[in-house]
Amino acid sequence: MAKRGKSRPRCLSCGKFKNNKGRCTGCNSHHTRPRSRGGNDGVPNEVDRDKDEHSAWHNLHINLRPGEVVRLILFDWEIHNPYREKRESYTEMERLAVRVSSWNLLYGSDATKRSVVEVIIKKFTRTGVDRRHIKRVLREALDAQKINKTDFNVLTKLIDSGIKE
Repeated sequence: MAKRGKSRPRCLSCGKFKNNKGRCTGCNSHHTRPRSRGGNDGVPNEVDRDKDEHSAWHNLHINLRPGEVVRLILFDWEIHNPYREKRESYTEMERLAVRVSSWNLLYGSDATKRSVVEVIIKKFTRTGVDRRHIKRVLREALDAQKINKTDFNVLTKLIDSGIKE
């Protein structure tokens, strides 16, 4: 007989009941360190994500890890933010529309560097390796004057109070 009620596990991302194999039918499994880059299955590397959110991450950041994305956001904001992308005659408008839609889903149209990094830390950073990498990138960005001291302090506190392994 199938498990019913409170004894049946729910997905932490969307709240739906998981199937008999412990998988959520409304989410996709997201690896913070991709398997193609040495990541393994299971917690803390594998997290259930809403299907739209998962595909949005890959539309924007392909197969990059959270620390690599933070580096792009802080050092190449004008290139990585689709709203700041310079439209040229050869710009593929359909691809840009997908990027803008994905950006809006994950970060919102009025996102700032700090708000984007906050989302990455809160939603996509699960391992100590990723937290240390992001802290190192934040320090480099502060030294290069890509972020101010206030943003640096807020973001490092957020990392320090993050999910423990």
